[in-house]
Amino acid sequence: MCYQHQSLTHVIFDIACNDDFTVLEFNSDRKRMSVIARTPDDRIMLFCKGADSIMYARLAHGQQRMHDTHEHLVSLKNVWA
Repeated sequence: MCYQHQSLTHVIFDIACNDDFTVLEFNSDRKRMSVIARTPDDRIMLFCKGADSIMYARLAHGQQRMHDTHEHLVSLKNVWA
């Protein structure tokens, strides 16, 4: 499975590609799932999916990313509404 691209609402993987990747399955302790994949430009990226409260709690406090992530969550709620 190889990372191909992403948009505001989707991340696309090519499952026919035999590149390195790791899936951390959802479980009730972590309350999220994660995929670690190599991009076509050879970067390694972590993609996580979980409840807003779980993901938000994982951010370092006091950083601009907290504000940016909050804005992204609000815009995604509007897209899915």
